Amino acid sequence: MNLENAFPRNNTREMAEHCLRVIDDLRDDLPLTVRQIYYRIVTRGLIKNEHGSYKKISVIVTKLRESGILPWNTIIDRTRYTILPQTGGATVEDYVKDHLKIPANYKIDLLKGQNNYCEIILEKDAISSLIAPICNELQTPLTVSKGHLSATFTHKIALRMFEQYRLGKKIFILYLGDFDPSGLAIPRSIETNIKEQIPTPFEFKRIAILPEQILKYKLTPNKIGNGEGRESYQAKESDANFKRWALEYGENHPTFEIDSFDIRDLKKIVREAILSYYDKDLITEQLNKQMIANSYINKVNNKLEKFISYELPEVTYE
Repeated sequence: MNLENAFPRNNTREMAEHCLRVIDDLRDDLPLTVRQIYYRIVTRGLIKNEHGSYKKISVIVTKLRESGILPWNTIIDRTRYTILPQTGGATVEDYVKDHLKIPANYKIDLLKGQNNYCEIILEKDAISSLIAPICNELQTPLTVSKGHLSATFTHKIALRMFEQYRLGKKIFILYLGDFDPSGLAIPRSIETNIKEQIPTPFEFKRIAILPEQILKYKLTPNKIGNGEGRESYQAKESDANFKRWALEYGENHPTFEIDSFDIRDLKKIVREAILSYYDKDLITEQLNKQMIANSYINKVNNKLEKFISYELPEVTYE
């Protein structure tokens, strides 16, 4: 089905084209959430920033997939998941073949010899899959708090920090969250609770959203419903943290979601923040050792394949 058939009305078809352009611009960061597409369209001044507009974009993106114009795996729902049962493989031969090979995911300690230790705490799960690859690459723990952290997760972070402190390292916790009453209260609570768990010296630093980033990155304010059918950019007075927010920024200051960042800008902020605490020459040295290790693993796997092909011809490699 083409766009004209899927969207007979001109204005809806034009918005569908805008959605496709946004997705194409961000093709290196797929899959995307509907909210990420929505914010890009709002930022470009193509639609009003209101709840009805978000619903319209959601319906259009769904229609694009249902009509076959957009692959289903282009969009992701990061708030839900399915736990699938695990099986051993299609055949016994496949299982043996897969498990006799040395996994290629061996990783050297990239941060060996570093004087600092960093962790990232992210308020919202919706963008975790964008941040996780950077944290994984730089071997930096990432905790998704989904609001306030539980005592269990706080204790786990505190234990990791204490272990690194015993090794003589300076500890840094980097935080990303919304710019609203709760988004500012949550990191204060997390920092206090960590200090109460284990008295380990550490620096807690917010790296996004910062007030100066709002203008620098032209972030789009979040429009909030008041429960009476009206919407506003200002924070809800019913928020338990509103009074402190009002004292610091004023009652009418707009709120901003971390999702409103351009994906590329946010990833750059995270990468640069982490690397600012590490010696880059030491990282390069470890990466060179990683390449040597991977080469060795490949050689061993090649020898294993030849041995298995000779001894167990029924287990064949493609």
